[in-house]
Amino acid sequence: MQQQTSEPNQRLIEIFGAYRWCSLQAQQPAAGHKPSWTTNQYQMAPLTLWRRWADPSKLVGVRFGCQTCYGLLDIDAHSPYCNPEAIAGIQAVLETVGICRTLPTQSSWSGGVHLYVPLPEAVSSFGIACVISECLKAHSFNLEPGQREVFPNAKTYGVERFIEYNGHRLPLQPESGSYLLDGNLSAIGDRLDALFQQWEIAAAGQDISALRAAIPHAREARKQVGRRRQLSAKAEEWKLDLEAQIEAGWSGPGQTNEILKAISCHGVVFLNLEGNRLTEYVQGTAVQLPGYRQHCGHQHEIRKKAAAWSRSVEKFYWPIGSRPRPRPSKGDGNQKRAELARERIMTAAKQVLGGETSTTIRGLAQRLVAVAKCSLQTLYKHLELWHPSHRLEHQDLPVTAPLQRDTAISDRKLIAQVERPNPCRPEVLHLHSAGYQQRR
Repeated sequence: MQQQTSEPNQRLIEIFGAYRWCSLQAQQPAAGHKPSWTTNQYQMAPLTLWRRWADPSKLVGVRFGCQTCYGLLDIDAHSPYCNPEAIAGIQAVLETVGICRTLPTQSSWSGGVHLYVPLPEAVSSFGIACVISECLKAHSFNLEPGQREVFPNAKTYGVERFIEYNGHRLPLQPESGSYLLDGNLSAIGDRLDALFQQWEIAAAGQDISALRAAIPHAREARKQVGRRRQLSAKAEEWKLDLEAQIEAGWSGPGQTNEILKAISCHGVVFLNLEGNRLTEYVQGTAVQLPGYRQHCGHQHEIRKKAAAWSRSVEKFYWPIGSRPRPRPSKGDGNQKRAELARERIMTAAKQVLGGETSTTIRGLAQRLVAVAKCSLQTLYKHLELWHPSHRLEHQDLPVTAPLQRDTAISDRKLIAQVERPNPCRPEVLHLHSAGYQQRR
């Protein structure tokens, strides 16, 4: 047994003991039997990790935290990839994402291979999980739980409870059947110090910049795969309903809008189409449907109708599995309406003040409301456009005689109908303070 104060002991704890929650343990099984693993619900102490590793009667395994300084590919002994040629092919594939060095070990007496990926610095556990998994999948290396697995695994995000990464057994435990391997997958020893000597060489040989650059692309690739997973029951039902409606085509007049909407929804939600591609899909599908020639009354403008429905559906639907597209802010519409109302008030003011015969503010306001087609409240929000006491000096409006105040209803009461500014806003507080200082 190696001494507790040895350097390999410290390296074992540094590398494999960075995250010691929910560790795994098992008794050393009899020859030909698989270990029966159990999970510890507490955080294992560093010294306990070393003692369990060094105990020939026990097996110990660990999981991953948010970051890791290594990855691992577990290949079962009965896998078609458990041979020197296939391992060499895997190593060549991993070089495309910056993993230029790997360290093979025999995992146990079963003869499986653990292909370690030592790193010179810690990276996101989920990030490297996505990089290795998506890289191998892209080159037709099929992963299968229990047969061909990547550690850390690209786990799902736990909403109601935290989900741990999968755990793996530690390498080179005494009498566990774990050995260092050469390029021909032949055993070359089980010394821990030899493992870490090769570990440092492999870590120094990685292209860490290329690996970090590959992480966001791998995460996005996995996200796209997640979007293509099996649909929920409701989504599948809706998809079938849309397809049935589309395939039926026209059976009579007055169905064009309904059919174009169904095609547009199918294109956006289930085919991830948008813009011109969506319009072309809607138009191309519609003209091929049964009954189009006989019953569609919009054949002369089908492209225009397809484009209109495409734009409309894109505002309210999005590809399944993705996040909703942001809708136009209501504030934008309110701003546009306010600008139009302002233009109408300015036009009405020029027209009404040019032939003004009223003698009161009330009479002028009533005429402006009628001409501008706006509410009295809206009119009083824009006093500077028409009111003699608030009109801007540069305003291009006819000069009128001073108007009398209406004794029945005053400007103050009319303006009171207008929404007051928020007194808590800094600029309002500043104006109130300035007015108070001036009155003093």
